[in-house]
Amino acid sequence: MMTEEWLKNINNEFCKKDIAYKQRPFMALSKFSIENNNMIIKLNSDVAQKVFNWFKENAKKNIYNIGSLYSSTYFYDGEFWEVEIPNFYGKVQLNPLESLKDMPILIKNRLLADFVKVDEYKKHWKNCLDFALNYNAVKVSENINEYGLQLFKAAYEEITSASILLNEKRTNPRALFNSRLAVEIFLKSYLAIDKNFIEKNAIEIGHDLKKGLKKVIKKSNFQSFKDLENQLNIFPNFIKERYKPQIDDKRILWKAFSLTQHIGALVAYEFSREII
Repeated sequence: MMTEEWLKNINNEFCKKDIAYKQRPFMALSKFSIENNNMIIKLNSDVAQKVFNWFKENAKKNIYNIGSLYSSTYFYDGEFWEVEIPNFYGKVQLNPLESLKDMPILIKNRLLADFVKVDEYKKHWKNCLDFALNYNAVKVSENINEYGLQLFKAAYEEITSASILLNEKRTNPRALFNSRLAVEIFLKSYLAIDKNFIEKNAIEIGHDLKKGLKKVIKKSNFQSFKDLENQLNIFPNFIKERYKPQIDDKRILWKAFSLTQHIGALVAYEFSREII
């Protein structure tokens, strides 16, 4: 019989070994099965539900939630709002406004009534969706240049860090540097789709965003990249500004992040073409 004491003891064992919380219920069920003559335990059984419920109640909040496919942010009404792209399978119809889970209905209705802002949001949401889908397809591909994929994953970490900092209760202006670094690495990752682009070439570009963009434009000849050069001025100089506190202006932080998300979506699309 599974008791509260047994669950506490097994959890203490997991704690000493630093076992991730998400693994603990399954490992507990496996151990309980072995201790009881390899008992067959179905996931919908009372025993399994007892284990899952116990670990859910005694773990970090929301650790057992499936989570979203991708989490970004959107600035409206003086605040940043989390944009959650849900996990989904097959053909589904997604409602962009449902991604703003923390936004009260009163503010959503105001957003809906503002044609300029709602159009801006829908474009940003589409960038988030395209980025999420293409990134998740590309990251497991074996057809991508290894160095390019390495850079692309690093850029993903930077843009994700930026959105987390922006979504904090007290918006962290350091997100501006995460956004800037994400753009730098996105541009280099695009160039590294070509196997002839190696680390030496990335070092030659350095932290010069416009130099990186010019090389991307030369390689792609896409008008969508050409239109971005002047917008890069919003980012701080990496060498001069990295040891200074950043501008705590949410409107500037938003313009920088939305540009980063847009560039990320463009580059993710180009990567996805490599695996078709």
